[in-house]
Parts: sequence; structure tokens; C-alpha cells
Amino acid sequence: MDASVAHLAARAARLVHTLVPLQIQDPTEKTTTAVRHLFRLLPLSYPPASALLTSPHHISIRLVAVTELGLHPRGSLAGPLRLSATILVGRLTGSLLANPVTVSCEPLVNGPTFLPAENGKGQFEFSPDPSQWVRVLGSDRTQQSAFVRISAHGQDTCHDLVLGPFTLSPNSGGDDTAMIDVYRPFEVPGVPDLCLVREDWGLGIPGKVWDSAIVLSALLVSPARLAALIPPLQKRPLHIVDLSSGTGHLAALLHLSLKQPQLQRSHQSVQISCTDLPEAVPLLAANLAATPVEPHALPWGDEPAARALGPADLVIASDVVYQAELLPMLAATLAALVPPASGGRVVFGYKPRGLTSAEEDAFFVGALVEQYGFRVIAAEEQSGDRQARFGVVVIVLERP
Repeated sequence: MDASVAHLAARAARLVHTLVPLQIQDPTEKTTTAVRHLFRLLPLSYPPASALLTSPHHISIRLVAVTELGLHPRGSLAGPLRLSATILVGRLTGSLLANPVTVSCEPLVNGPTFLPAENGKGQFEFSPDPSQWVRVLGSDRTQQSAFVRISAHGQDTCHDLVLGPFTLSPNSGGDDTAMIDVYRPFEVPGVPDLCLVREDWGLGIPGKVWDSAIVLSALLVSPARLAALIPPLQKRPLHIVDLSSGTGHLAALLHLSLKQPQLQRSHQSVQISCTDLPEAVPLLAANLAATPVEPHALPWGDEPAARALGPADLVIASDVVYQAELLPMLAATLAALVPPASGGRVVFGYKPRGLTSAEEDAFFVGALVEQYGFRVIAAEEQSGDRQARFGVVVIVLERP
């Protein structure tokens, strides 16, 4: 069997006809040139926690656009990135900002509003709309916090940055020692709560949202696509496992997405679990504090622990296929989570990061298909959509 995952994608059957392509290509684009990097904004400086409490209420941040590996563009940006900002006010519990109030912002006069294409670095200074901000400070929001959301617009796709929390309480005494954290925002259509996922790049691999997870986010918040991924209902409650969840953002999004009316009617009883290495569980638990999602320590290869956590009807496996020597343990863990003849499914968000075609084939075909009896029911890499643009393949397997 051909070892190439690209060929695997080409010959695999589509999941079902309702599994529509991700419609996120800019209709004004005249070409479908593949873009292999998804950028995200990171702060190079942090404003004080009381910056929005004291006049003149303006924020100054030095920013950089980087890849998932933290690498600077170094001329790879297609053009400058135009910056804009809003302020979100609400109560954050875990990763859920409940029904936030949005305040528009304006850049300071004569201040820079672009990150240059040459290095993707720059200073951005802005302040909230005065009339809107007066209303916020005049209302009873002392038990809430403010978060600054910064967006970058251009020919390249750059994921938003959220910084916070900024204090709104005059009783805080202007304490600027409070920690300002880095978050990534994700929306679910029709759900008023905003998912703010805290990152901790110092934690290493589990501490950031990787490209494949961003691609899967667009899939999981679509009612039609998520419904097509879920196996036919069993007599027991639906069990979804986010394997090696990292920040926990996909598990949090699933919790919100299943609240959409189209899904809530048919999936009223759902259990969501997420796993990672023991050292990553505290970040998982913090981000998922406002949800019923259960975080678990599960090293790959611990088959008794995986069987105890399962059985899983749907496993989300994003950015897990990257180190060849770990793949046999990963395959065994998946086989323990999804029992034989269960009809359970595994959804991979896979971005090639150095594995050879033979190593890919040994895992997807040799281990999962031939050894453990999974079958490929969908594999997508379509020119022009978000998956192909960022080099991510979505592969769905079932264990019939």
C-alpha cells in the first residue's frame, strides 16, 4: 500500500456527504497558493494590570507574529499585518468568558498600526472609546475583569491574541504585580460565551495551541460537520476523549459546541474527557474549570489506564503524530480507548513535521489499519481550504 498520507487522503472515502468542506477561503483571493504557516501574535512586552484603570486609559504593547514553533517570519509574510484592538469585559471562569461586553478601541494618533512584513515586529498603542469606557467604569463591574483582544489583518492568516486580566476595581490599589496572561480566543456560532484558552509557552509542547488544533476548531464548531463525525448513538451516553489535549481548548470548544440547538436535541447526554502527561494536567484543569470536562493523566502506552478511561465513541487526536518512536505506544493507547467492533472513531489533525512516508505508513496503515482493525473513512486535504493552506490533513478512522 502506498505510504504517502497525501495519497491516502486522495483514495480515502469521504465521511458522509454532509461533511462539507471548510468554507474559509477568502472569496477575493485570485489564487489558491498553498500557505504552510499559520501565524499567531505574541507579546514582547506586557502592560501593567491597572493600565485601563488610570487616565489616560491607553495600552502600549510590543508585538510579534510567530509560527507555532515560535519562529519569526523573517521575510515570509506576504505583506504587512494591520492591527486592531477591542476590550472584552466579563467574568472569566476557566476558559469561558461569560457573555462579554465589547468596547471598541482606536489607535493613538500618529501611532503605528502595522507589523512590517520584514520581521513581523512592532509597537501598538491604542485606547478604548471614551464614551463606551466611561459607561463600563461607571457600571457595577468591579467583580469582573477586562481583556485586550488584538487582531492582525493581511494576506497571511494570524490568530488573535488576548491579554489579561486587567483590573477594573479602584480598590485594587493599582497593583501592577498581578500576572497578565496570554490567551487564544475561539467562538462558537450562536453561543454567547467566548472561549479564552490560556497558553503557557514555558510548558513546552502542551502549553500552546498548535496549527492542527486550530484547523480542527473550525470543524468542531460546525454543527453539520461535528454531527457527521459522531458515530450513531449507542444506548449509553456519548463519550468523547480529547487525547493529549495540551491546553484543553478542543475539549472546551466541544463543550460549547454541543450546546448548539442542532446538537443539543440529539446529544443530551455527553461525557467529555481529556488527557495529557501529568505535568500538563494543571493547565488543563485551569482552562476547563468552568466545564464538566474531566482531565486525566494518561501517558501513551498505559493500556490499562486507557481502557479504564474508555470506551470512547469519538477520540480527538490533534498534533499527536510527530515522533516515530512514540507511535507504537500511541496506536496501542487508541486501540485501548476504542474497543474492537465498537464503531468508535478517531479524528486526527495531522501536520507533517519530519516523519518519513514509511513512518507515516507504518502508523496509519500498518498499526491502526492492519494490526488493530481500524478503517479509514475520511481523509481531507483540499486545495484552497484551511487544511491545505496550513499543511494539515484531517483523517478519520473507525473501528467497526
